Amino acid sequence: MKKAINKKQNIFTLVFSALGAILGFTLLLITLQLFTDVDAIFNSESDAIDSEYLVLKKHVSTLNTIGLSSNTTFDSKEIEEIKNQNFIKDIAPFNNATFEVMAVLGMEGGKFPTMKSLAFFETVPDQFIDAETKNWGWEKGNTQVPIILPNTYLDAYNFGIAQTAGTPQVSKGIIGAFSIKLEISGNGKKAIYQGNVINFSDRINSILVPKSFLDFANMEFGTPSKQEIFRVIVEVTDANDPSLKKYIEENGYETNSEQLRGGKVEQILRGFLNFHVLIGIIIILQSAFLFVLYSQILIQKSKYEIQLLLILGYKWKTITNQINKSFIWVFMLVGFVSFLCFGAVKLWFNAWLLEEVGMEVTSLVSASTLLFGLGFLLLFLLFTGFNISTKVKQLAKPNS
Repeated sequence: MKKAINKKQNIFTLVFSALGAILGFTLLLITLQLFTDVDAIFNSESDAIDSEYLVLKKHVSTLNTIGLSSNTTFDSKEIEEIKNQNFIKDIAPFNNATFEVMAVLGMEGGKFPTMKSLAFFETVPDQFIDAETKNWGWEKGNTQVPIILPNTYLDAYNFGIAQTAGTPQVSKGIIGAFSIKLEISGNGKKAIYQGNVINFSDRINSILVPKSFLDFANMEFGTPSKQEIFRVIVEVTDANDPSLKKYIEENGYETNSEQLRGGKVEQILRGFLNFHVLIGIIIILQSAFLFVLYSQILIQKSKYEIQLLLILGYKWKTITNQINKSFIWVFMLVGFVSFLCFGAVKLWFNAWLLEEVGMEVTSLVSASTLLFGLGFLLLFLLFTGFNISTKVKQLAKPNS
């Protein structure tokens, strides 16, 4: 029976179908694993930073410049709307100074020239500050005011002012030795405080002071009723979320575009992977149809032998099982070679990712990729087996 059926096989067609199945199946496995690895990379970045923060502001247009528009502030309704978005975990406004501050920076007996500049104070709740807030408190009557400076201010001095003025660069550790005199004025009153830099911030690009000091100074030297909210800081679940970027653009808000660029990259990457999955499935389906076509041609060519075997007393199920055995071995070979090629590509990709990009992903194959691959092979086999069974059963009807 085996010889009678196998002698009609076309090896070239079988090999061509098997190669197509290997190519498509390998591509599908690689793409499925890439989905898992990409998720692991983005999730590991999110886990490394428990929360991510963005500072939102409104666009300043030409109309604002010439005084025909003043819509650059946030009202309570807008803040509440932002807070209710599912990608926002928390939000807080920047409370700002409504008085004038002149900061005089110098170092007694040092080589640094005295620098005088207008300054602008703001404050946000402590949980939004990305710096140690030890000694951050202030009480009425204190002449020392703790300050958190942006790192960009120190960089501007070290790599800008110091270079042109010929003065030494300073480190974060020595900045505490500087004398920062704060000349505050407003409401016909003046006062002098001593600023004490306790830390630096990467997240917030403004001079921060304790809320207790800002509230007192606004009441004493400013006009609290004129205090407006020009910026808000938000804690987000994922700064790479495309829906977050879309919301910011639709509402005309602005933030640091670098923090949102990862979302666009992730979106493009996932679209690229979806395309690869589609290509892999198309190649596999083409291979499946080739196998089906091949099995039909094989049965048609072996029609005389099959009918003879049926007359000799062989059951149609026995003949079907014999034909299926040859396809089972082919599918096992397709699966083995595909997983072998997939494993080699994954090892190469992991090494390249570590060496060229500096990212490390697990060398283990995800369970979902394995289950999907094995399930697809099984479905492939069942589909071909069902087709063979149907065709042989049709030939057996006249002899039953």
